[in-house]
Amino acid sequence: RLLVAKGKMLIFSEPMRYGITSPRHNFALFPHRITMMDPVDGGVFVGTKAGVDFLAGNTPKEWALRKTGGRPPVPYASCGMSTGELSADMTANVGNGQGAVWLSDNGFVVGLPSGNVIESQRTRIRGLSGETGAIAVVNRRLRATVGG
Repeated sequence: RLLVAKGKMLIFSEPMRYGITSPRHNFALFPHRITMMDPVDGGVFVGTKAGVDFLAGNTPKEWALRKTGGRPPVPYASCGMSTGELSADMTANVGNGQGAVWLSDNGFVVGLPSGNVIESQRTRIRGLSGETGAIAVVNRRLRATVGG
């Protein structure tokens, strides 16, 4: 499926038919503008100014909305990554899979395939803000920029 965030809507295509979507049925509506969207093995993380939600399930028919308790993301500062790239102390008993990482006002947040989040820097970083941001992986290290 192709997933597209547009304003408050998360639009999805038909399976294996990336150009076909129904404007009446193929969307999920959120109360605020979507500023981050990252699919993982167990679902999709969706961030708005109200926080981060997790749509648990492999297909839109299976999606169940769960609040993660994660802080709102810095807009557009997110990327997918393998959980095998994370340190062992962060991902004990998680195994390898596709996860996500994003930047919030308290540092980097890791989204696991189960829908759980790890805010490893929350005690060291507070008040990080910006209207937009970007994340890059350079030499197996995360680099982030914040602007605006």
